[in-house]
Amino acid sequence: MTRKVDNRSDFAEWLEKRMQEMGLSDADLARKIGVSRQMVAQYRRGALPRGDKVAALAQALHIPQEKLLSLIEGKEQTIPEKEEWENLVRVPLVAPRVGAGHPREVFSEQVDRFLIYSADLIRMEIGFVPSQLVAFRISGDSMEPTLRPGDVVIVAMHHVDLIEGSVYLIQVGDGLMIKRLIRLERHHLVFGSDNPRYDKLILQRDDHNQEEVRILGRVIKVEKFV
Repeated sequence: MTRKVDNRSDFAEWLEKRMQEMGLSDADLARKIGVSRQMVAQYRRGALPRGDKVAALAQALHIPQEKLLSLIEGKEQTIPEKEEWENLVRVPLVAPRVGAGHPREVFSEQVDRFLIYSADLIRMEIGFVPSQLVAFRISGDSMEPTLRPGDVVIVAMHHVDLIEGSVYLIQVGDGLMIKRLIRLERHHLVFGSDNPRYDKLILQRDDHNQEEVRILGRVIKVEKFV
């Protein structure tokens, strides 16, 4: 059941302001989050959304989920200004899990959700423009202890500058895998796993962008809390 409060909450005030900034009607937001138009009107009057709607609201309104929860729970003392939200970027977390071990089949590239970051962090600290970044969730144990199943890696797609010690997203046939570039040789690229139980992957230097084996991008950030 939707919770209600006696006085109009900070969340309700912020929601109305945010919808105005984004040009969203009650019907528009309702379609995005899967509720009725009347329910959105209740949110603006002070009703608080159920927990299962928080993630959809955060995505629709381009706000970190943790910050939205703070507004809903009354812990946010000030309502963020428009400029703060305009400084956020969304990195798509796509549906296929990436194999840290044997290649995992690519079933689709549908977006599962978005990770929210400061644009300044992406451009200055990470050093890439947001449109180049895609996030994947790890499966398998070949990169343990560095990467564990469920961890999320953010990949700078099409950045295939070869740096020893860096971790890359590699397509092998119909599968994706994560491997570390151990050594650059004259005619070969030697990739390996951080888990010593797994064999090395050796590619011809001239063949790493062919149809069967392609280096798709470089891992530039790891998230262990997603």
